[in-house]
Amino acid sequence: MKKTILATTVLATSLAGATSVQADAVTDAIKAGKTTISLRLRNENVERDVDTNDSANAATLRTRLTYQSADIAGISVLAEVDNVTALTDTNYNDGVNGKTTEQKIIDPEYTDVNQFYFQYKNAETTVKLGNQRILLDNQRHVGGVGFRQNEATFDAISVTNTSIPDTKIYLAGFNNRHTITGADTLEDGFLGNVNYKMGKELSLTGYTYLLNDIGGTTDFNTYGLRATGAVNIAVYEVEYAIQNKEVAGADFDTSYYNVAAGVKLDGVTVKLGQELLGSDDGKAAFATPLGTNHKFNGWSDNFLGGNGNDGFEDTYLNVVTKVAGLKLVGQYHSFAGDNSGDDLGSEYGFVVAKKINNYSLSLKASQYDASDKSGKADTTKVWLTATAKF
Repeated sequence: MKKTILATTVLATSLAGATSVQADAVTDAIKAGKTTISLRLRNENVERDVDTNDSANAATLRTRLTYQSADIAGISVLAEVDNVTALTDTNYNDGVNGKTTEQKIIDPEYTDVNQFYFQYKNAETTVKLGNQRILLDNQRHVGGVGFRQNEATFDAISVTNTSIPDTKIYLAGFNNRHTITGADTLEDGFLGNVNYKMGKELSLTGYTYLLNDIGGTTDFNTYGLRATGAVNIAVYEVEYAIQNKEVAGADFDTSYYNVAAGVKLDGVTVKLGQELLGSDDGKAAFATPLGTNHKFNGWSDNFLGGNGNDGFEDTYLNVVTKVAGLKLVGQYHSFAGDNSGDDLGSEYGFVVAKKINNYSLSLKASQYDASDKSGKADTTKVWLTATAKF
C-alpha cells in the first residue's frame, strides 16, 4: 500500500471539522456525492535491438473507482482507488518484482489509493490536503504521468487562488511522491506557480520548484518563465529556466529552454521547436524528476531520465489534425548531446484516436533509431488502448 504520509493530519482535520456540523448534514453530503468508474484496457508491445530480453508484451487493465462527496460549507472529500491487473505478459517488468533487468513495461500490478484528499473551496480559493494529483502548465516540470496505468501523485497541501483578475496563483508543499512504479520517494518539496493571461495572445507563467533530499543527498532548485499564445493563425511557446543542483555538497548550475512556433490552419496544427536540457560542462545536467516525461522527447522513453551529465537537445516537429472524426498526431525528433555535441539518434511516432461519448480507442506507436554514440538501442513501441467511463 502507498504510505499516505499526511493521513494522520487529514484524519485529525476531518474529525475536528465534523464536530462543527450536524451529523445529518454530513450524511446528506455523503449521499449526494458522485461515484464514477473508469476502465482502461491496454496492450503494450516493446521491441529492442539488444542481444537478450529484446521484446516484451503486456495486456493490463486499470479499474478506477472515484468518489467525490457533496460539500458542506465549501468542504468536501475525494477518494479514489485503482487496481491494475496484468492479463497477459511476456518479459514484463512489473516495476516491483522486476521480471527483467531492463526497463520495458512499467505498469505494476497493484490495488491502492490513488487519491484521497479533503478540499475547501470558495469563489476565489481552493485548498486541498492529502494525496492528490498535481498538473502544472504543460506538465514538463510537474505532472502525473497520466499515460501510465499507475499515476504519480503527491502527499501535499495545495492552495489555488484567483482573487487577482486574470491571475492564478498556485502554491503547494509536499513531503512524499507516489511514483508510477508504486514507490514512495519520501522527498520534500515546494511548488510555486503564478499565471497571468492577457487574452489568447499571451499567457505568462513564472514558477519556482524546490525539491529537497532526493536519496538523502540531492537538492534541485528550479526557477523559470514560460510564455504561450496565438496571433491569428500563428502559435508560439517560449520557456527558459535555470536549475541549481546540489549533490553531496557539490554545486552545479544548468539551464533549460523550449522554443516552438507553428500555425493552425484548416484544422491542422503544425509546430516546429527545439528543447534543451543543458549540461554544466559534463558534470551535471538539467533534470525534471517531477515531470510527465513520457510526453516529451519521444514516446520510446529512451530519454525519459535525461542523457546522463551530458544533457541533450531535441529538435522536434509535431502535426495534429482530425480526419473523419479521428484524431491524428504525428511527431519527429532529432537528438544531440549538449556538452558533447554527439548525434544521439532520431525518433518518429504517431497516434490515431477516436472518442464516442464515454468510450475511446487509440493506437499509438513510436520508432527510435539509435546512433553509434547514443549508447542506446533501436526501439519500437506500440500501444493499443480502450477506455470506458461510467
